[in-house]
Amino acid sequence: MPEYLRAFVVILFLSGLTFVTVRKPVIALGMAAEDFARRRNVWLVVTGAAFLAHNFWVFTLVLIPVLLYARQRERQPFALYLFVLFAVPPFGSALSGLGIVNQLFELSFPRLLSLLVLLPWALSRRSADAPRIGKMLADWLLLGYVMLQLYQQWQVDTTTNTMRYGLYAFLDVLLPFYVASRSVRTTAARREALLSLVVAALLMAPIAAFEFSKHWLLYSSLPDALGMNWNGGSYLGRGQTLRAVVTTGHSISLGYVMMIAMLVHLALRRIVPQSRVWTFGMIGLLIGLIASVSRGPWVGALVGVIVFAASGPRPGTRLLKLAGAGIAVAVAVMISPWGSSLIDYLPFIGHVDSSNVDYRQRLFELSLLVISQNPLLGSPTFMFAAPLQELRNGNLIDIVNTYLMVALQSGYVGLALFVGVFAKAGFSIIAALRVQPDREAEPFQQGRVLLSALAAIMVAIATLSPVGFVPLMYWCIVGLSLGYADAVRRQSPAVQVGLSRFATRSL
Repeated sequence: MPEYLRAFVVILFLSGLTFVTVRKPVIALGMAAEDFARRRNVWLVVTGAAFLAHNFWVFTLVLIPVLLYARQRERQPFALYLFVLFAVPPFGSALSGLGIVNQLFELSFPRLLSLLVLLPWALSRRSADAPRIGKMLADWLLLGYVMLQLYQQWQVDTTTNTMRYGLYAFLDVLLPFYVASRSVRTTAARREALLSLVVAALLMAPIAAFEFSKHWLLYSSLPDALGMNWNGGSYLGRGQTLRAVVTTGHSISLGYVMMIAMLVHLALRRIVPQSRVWTFGMIGLLIGLIASVSRGPWVGALVGVIVFAASGPRPGTRLLKLAGAGIAVAVAVMISPWGSSLIDYLPFIGHVDSSNVDYRQRLFELSLLVISQNPLLGSPTFMFAAPLQELRNGNLIDIVNTYLMVALQSGYVGLALFVGVFAKAGFSIIAALRVQPDREAEPFQQGRVLLSALAAIMVAIATLSPVGFVPLMYWCIVGLSLGYADAVRRQSPAVQVGLSRFATRSL
């Protein structure tokens, strides 16, 4: 039996167990049984088509009617989008231009979801209380960032290709951001979207554990089975371990997704009927995070947990308890037989792959030199700048820092626009939290997890490149955050977005 078919059998078995396990808790939390069944079936069809189609375009043709059917029956299209987003890797193939142009555009599964699930909502529906395009400051910040990126592309590329990149920006950035910020307007809808993200990550968790323990990347043979060339999903070790990847294309991307899902899962703690069920879910997400062996997301998760504790009632007490638990875990690890081995994998103090830290430091130093040459708007040809050539490995210079990538491409203007979107989302959540009197209620908990996820993302993306699922997820979380803050503001007109230290202190 070919490797990809053996992998398919393992994936079906593990995902089947997960679906059976999570079904009752998910329905108990408010997802309708028919919605769960439909989304589960779409996930299974997507996975089955990917492994059995033998051609990417056959795979795509199979999915078009399936997604259209599911979309027509969806009450929450953004929840469907998150539920199935990680079903297959984000590889793509160029759609032929039929002799008129070389290619129309590159289609991937996430872009197909944007076209068939998100775009119909954006064109035909808008929540009655949702702000129009341009009514949020973040809309203009994000649009300015995208337009600056396209302007830089147009300087060194053809008009046709720049228009193609404009389509990518619409499908990968603007559309997910818009639907996330406008379609999820109620506490119940937000719970369903967050729950869908948690389920999507829980489906990857046992697969990640399998890859980590068996040293077998289950999706690595899928591109060849579809007749595609893809640079993602390669085997990558750290010390004596294999870093799990699942469908995300890289282990650090897997850790990043697990980090976000773990923090989102915190919002479900008070509403899960049985605390044991919630605990098992958190353990599964932690296993997925650990299996990625990715230190950047580990640090991001820690920052997110600290922000979550600090933003709730009695923050001092919660932070002391968190510190005490951390010390207890650290002592237990140090006195265990595996203590020294485990410590070597930790960020800042570990010695495994310490050369990565040296590379990142050197990348930061050289990038600042390149940015200083075009500080305002950056340069679309920064990859050919002389200072960066010492980091070149073959045809690749790995810019493993999203902020540096943005500043190199778009200068400090682009970086200010990029960070400004996150800052606006964060301060908007803080203002929304301040005016809610019931700090044990679900809406307040949802705001806390969105704030903690934003903080974790802003830390983690300093260690990874903006490729694959990475930008998709941070634009989705930013959109959800702004939609949450706007919904609370409309319910509480007295909300004032504070951009001062007082706003944070008042939590």
